[in-house]
Amino acid sequence: MSTAARYRLHVQLDEIAPPVWRRLEVPADLSLRDLHRALQLAMGWSGTHRHVFAPSGARPGDPRALIVMDDEATGGPHEGRPESSVRLDEVLTGPGDTLGYVYGLADAWRHTVRLEEVLPAPARQMSDGDGPAVRLLDGARACPPEDVGGVVGYDVVRDAAAMLLHGRSIPDEVAEALAAEYPGLAPAEILAALDEFDVAAAARLVAGVWTLSGSAPPLLRGLLGRAADPSALLSLYRDVLRAAPVRLRDDEVAVAVDDVAWLVRRVGAEGVPLTADGSLDPDLVHEVATRLGLDEPVPDLGDAHLAGEEDVRPVLWFREVLTDLALAEAPAEAPAGVVDAVRRVAADG
Repeated sequence: MSTAARYRLHVQLDEIAPPVWRRLEVPADLSLRDLHRALQLAMGWSGTHRHVFAPSGARPGDPRALIVMDDEATGGPHEGRPESSVRLDEVLTGPGDTLGYVYGLADAWRHTVRLEEVLPAPARQMSDGDGPAVRLLDGARACPPEDVGGVVGYDVVRDAAAMLLHGRSIPDEVAEALAAEYPGLAPAEILAALDEFDVAAAARLVAGVWTLSGSAPPLLRGLLGRAADPSALLSLYRDVLRAAPVRLRDDEVAVAVDDVAWLVRRVGAEGVPLTADGSLDPDLVHEVATRLGLDEPVPDLGDAHLAGEEDVRPVLWFREVLTDLALAEAPAEAPAGVVDAVRRVAADG
């Protein structure tokens, strides 16, 4: 592990009250790509949307004002430096310094990362026995549901649940959205779910990912870096470690992974583009459904709406695995207003 100094960070989701916040301890020389991973795990986000960093004091219009995902640094919708090439101690140098982080460029979940304290560098090279390099120390309240419509949508969800709790009616479309996001929960339970945050469980997840990232086989390390739900991979990996070895013949392995292998060949090295709403193209929905041998009827492709993933749920779940492994992604486009807002954050810092 690193011999660099360590930073104690306070991370807060902007414009949300009561505040949603976390406190982390990380190496000062952590790359911003790894900081993104730490923020995702600590906050409870799924990692399925684009993100961008905005250092404080950066000037709007400066092509290096933003720090972007590596695959957007050249030819992407935003100009900026690739996040893997920027260290945390390059953008935060002293207590009180802040860094903007925007996740989900449509909903625009804006976070403020503030350096609280610079801790001295360890006297010796840290080893795995000293604990994970990234630690979640504290926090409060769950992060909002993803794709809820940003801060405005989040407020609508909270207000609607509170109205139902007090016997007041809400619009049908809002009631349907609540039921879809929180199936079977009463209004009081929805409000509790919006507030509940298990610090100990989240800290174990962060520690587990960072510990395994250094010791797991290369394939698993890569998957942990891209998975939307790393906790599921960690659980599976631990189950495998505890289980008695099982030897499979090559033909048994081929049968077990046949559908996944077909999918990998079908999407190719470049992956497959998703529609603007993040779904598979209807033609591919039909193709995947046929390949999976689904018993349920596949809607007629003559009606594009009925041929969507929502109508063929096993295909939707299959595609979600595809997305989690970064083999498919939605078009990387964000409303111009979001990018402008990020640049304003940088300028105001």
